[in-house]
Amino acid sequence: MKKIFITICLSILCVTIFAQTPEDIIEKYIKNMGGLEQWKAVKNIRMKRSNSFQEGENFVSIISVIPQKALRYETVLETGQSQMIYGFYDQKGWRVNAPLAEFGKLQVMDMAQDDVSFYKIQTDFLFGLADYKAKGSVLTYEGMRGVDGVDCYFLRMATNDSRIIKYYISTITHDLLLIKGEIPILGISSLRKVEVELSDYKTVNGLKFPFKMSFSSDGFTNGQKNYYKTEEVLVNTNLDLSIFQKPLR
Repeated sequence: MKKIFITICLSILCVTIFAQTPEDIIEKYIKNMGGLEQWKAVKNIRMKRSNSFQEGENFVSIISVIPQKALRYETVLETGQSQMIYGFYDQKGWRVNAPLAEFGKLQVMDMAQDDVSFYKIQTDFLFGLADYKAKGSVLTYEGMRGVDGVDCYFLRMATNDSRIIKYYISTITHDLLLIKGEIPILGISSLRKVEVELSDYKTVNGLKFPFKMSFSSDGFTNGQKNYYKTEEVLVNTNLDLSIFQKPLR
């Protein structure tokens, strides 16, 4: 009887371990986020986000996105004054120094390719997990980890450009709660370690978005956290594609 019991326990354990493949976990995560076909049907997304930075500065960001293709990112002070506008379409990026524009000195500059890569990451609302195989990345499941008392699946991605990204997905809700890794940071030539916390998920048009995020980096925020709170998300609006194009000087 004891041997039978041990055999049954081992069988259950083997089945449990076998079930926790990266593909199984990602499938649950994407289904939880609204489903892959629903995300593929997204033509554009517009977001309004409040930002609280370590220096005490507060901004509002107006973000327009064509997933993995185009982005326009405008930061506005609490006074309503635009600070900086960034954009890219396909692989060509630009930025505008908005305060100087008010004095008749419009500064339109081309964006470095590393900076385009930084912003392109932000146009993937499934954080690289939906198409990792197509991009040549390798994903492995490395057991369970805790994030603020929540049990999470721990996934490790080795990208095709030799970067390591770590994902922590709740075993209960299948929400992505934490990302750690190395990414190109705006204005910094070398890769930097970053940590992104995601929470307060809400559903908009059948798709889930994290309405609260924090971001920290060893070479960008000196390890301190910047906080972001999404105030509004609009999906598939009548978006004028010209907003992604480089403004005329």
